[in-house]
Amino acid sequence: MTSCQACLDLVAEKKATIEEAENIRAEAQQVISQVQPRVQAATRLVSDALAKAKDNKERIAKRLATAKRTEMRAKLFAKYDEDGDGRWNRKEIAAYAKGEFNFDMPEENLDRILRQVCGGEGASIDCLQILKVSVGIARDEDKGKVKRAERLERERIEREERERREAELQGRVEEVSGDIKARSLVEDEKLDKVFPGPPLAEKDKEAVEISKEDFMRVVRIFYKVVKEIVLSDNLLIEQSDQLRRMDVGEIIEVFQGPMLDPSVGVYRIHGKALKDGIVGWATVAGNQGITFLMPDNNLTSR
Repeated sequence: MTSCQACLDLVAEKKATIEEAENIRAEAQQVISQVQPRVQAATRLVSDALAKAKDNKERIAKRLATAKRTEMRAKLFAKYDEDGDGRWNRKEIAAYAKGEFNFDMPEENLDRILRQVCGGEGASIDCLQILKVSVGIARDEDKGKVKRAERLERERIEREERERREAELQGRVEEVSGDIKARSLVEDEKLDKVFPGPPLAEKDKEAVEISKEDFMRVVRIFYKVVKEIVLSDNLLIEQSDQLRRMDVGEIIEVFQGPMLDPSVGVYRIHGKALKDGIVGWATVAGNQGITFLMPDNNLTSR
């Protein structure tokens, strides 16, 4: 109760001060309302001033950069203008290309620059950018010549290697063909098995006839698989599909070949697998020296 009474006494004592503060608050709000538009206007002025200052700074920076570039161009031009006549001659342009880009300008490019860029009177400082571009073009052309020379050399090596492989394969084919011819000479005892019966008298030989089937049996050519190989449906390996694999020991009757597959440089034969009658193409020997098929004209084994 004592505390409450003390509070009441304090309020009564300070009543005049409190009423005075309330009056000041209203006056302060009125003053703030009057000053606020002026503060906003001042803020806008400051923002505009800052924007203008930024623009001026950028313009000044650009002018300074332009002046610096102009000064650097002048120094660069003077560096190679040995005779001080305000124009670069042939020798000075070549020195610029060597000194700034470490590039020996070809004579034909110097002729073109003097003729097309300088009009035959030498290069002024205003042509400096065009000269820089011209040097870049000359460097690209020079690199192109080097790449072309490398490509031609690479193609020459590949062509010689291809010719060497083809010659080696041709020699192998000739060797195989010789084996075929040697093995195609039918011995008498094998002829007796093909054409049984007593030998004919000399006078009767002219009247002898053999059937087409017997004749074809004599002249047929066979190859034997000596290393597992794929039977495919096309002479060109890159354009063929696999039919099946042929196992070691299988026999293929030759219809065509050996014929060169130019896409990979190997010789292939076209024929029929005796195992199941499938007709296709097979490689005689690979371009790495591996032999897949060997002639096998053993008539008694058919």
